[in-house]
Amino acid sequence: MIARQTWGKFSIIQSAARLMRHHLNGGNLIKTAQLTLRFRNNPKFLVYRNTKVFLHKSALVEGLGKLRIGDRWPNYCFYPGLFLVGEKGRLLVRGDFQIYTGCQITVASDASLELGSGYLNNHCSVFCFERIAIGDDVAIADGVTIRDSDNHEIIGADAKSKPILIGNHVWIGMGATILKGVTIADGAIVSAGAVVTRDVPARCLAAGVPASIIKRDVLWR
Repeated sequence: MIARQTWGKFSIIQSAARLMRHHLNGGNLIKTAQLTLRFRNNPKFLVYRNTKVFLHKSALVEGLGKLRIGDRWPNYCFYPGLFLVGEKGRLLVRGDFQIYTGCQITVASDASLELGSGYLNNHCSVFCFERIAIGDDVAIADGVTIRDSDNHEIIGADAKSKPILIGNHVWIGMGATILKGVTIADGAIVSAGAVVTRDVPARCLAAGVPASIIKRDVLWR
């Protein structure tokens, strides 16, 4: 019992020291502490300055990974950002995932966002109305938009919302747009400025508006 109490005190000291280091590196100490207390057995959250985070009380948060929200590159500014999970929305964090400064992430009511490992660079937008799943080792460059819904129904067309699936080791270039119903398979590359409306097979390079496959058997690092 004594050993258990000692370990508990040591853990509290460690947590306090970690939060202080986070604060000194530009972290939002209060929000990080709130999320740490709220989701003790779920993902670890690190929230940075100038980012608003709202997780509805009914939101389901799962996974054993780490999510950094509003982080910045060295010598960079902290831009306003938003991370929101609505009523009965689901957030799954499997690995270490970084969302850099200036991003807007919205998970609507009853929708599901799944994050593996990798990052969203500055000023990206993710609008999840049904399901968006991002795999491991994924690099998403500045200004990318990922949106799984048209939000308005076109009479006679297919469903206004369809899931987006992004595989492992995918690179999405600056300013690209990923639209509903798209699967980007493992190892694929999406060129800067592309608008992806169809699936991108594994290890293929897609470019253009709308995007098409311009090269196969690509490798990147």
